[in-house]
Amino acid sequence: MSKQGTMDLTIGRPLKQILLFSLPLVLGTLFQQLYSFVDTVMVGQLIGSDALAAVGTSYSLNFLTLGFVQGACVGFGILLAQAVGAKDSGFYPV
Repeated sequence: MSKQGTMDLTIGRPLKQILLFSLPLVLGTLFQQLYSFVDTVMVGQLIGSDALAAVGTSYSLNFLTLGFVQGACVGFGILLAQAVGAKDSGFYPV
């Protein structure tokens, strides 16, 4: 790790670097799934079947929104990675 808080992923064992890089993504996905599960259980137990049906219906909209945001982040990540590789500091804050 350098003094700027960045980490060079080209140094070290590739599998370890990939796993360390993907860990926050996996944890974020697990917490999102846990949130959905707890939400479904609480609504089903506390409010009733009509509210549970509404939660189930809104799942596809939630999935669409999250998919769009994650896709946009991946797309912008490519542009950012290219700018960092080209050392173009006009694209990102130093």
